[in-house]
Amino acid sequence: MYQYKYLSQMLNYVLSKVLSIGGHYSKVEQDAALTFAGATVVLSALAWQDDWGTGFLAGAGYDYDLNDDVQIRGAYSYYDSLGGLDEADMHFFTVGIKF
Repeated sequence: MYQYKYLSQMLNYVLSKVLSIGGHYSKVEQDAALTFAGATVVLSALAWQDDWGTGFLAGAGYDYDLNDDVQIRGAYSYYDSLGGLDEADMHFFTVGIKF
């Protein structure tokens, strides 16, 4: 029973502190621009597109306690199919301080 409780506590720590999995609902906006002879012409009124969709996300991170009130956080998240577009994946790295 003790080993099960210890394993359960370890798994809970890993899932709450280190790993994240889930889904997202996102929007991708696309504009087009044309540069000719050094002058840029924005074609957003002519070639503008909105894509909404879902995908999965997964990530990992860690909070390091500097003291009782301050933590440093580092994390990585992967978003699959932003706006529902198969070729629109994102890798997102963050570093922060919590206080």
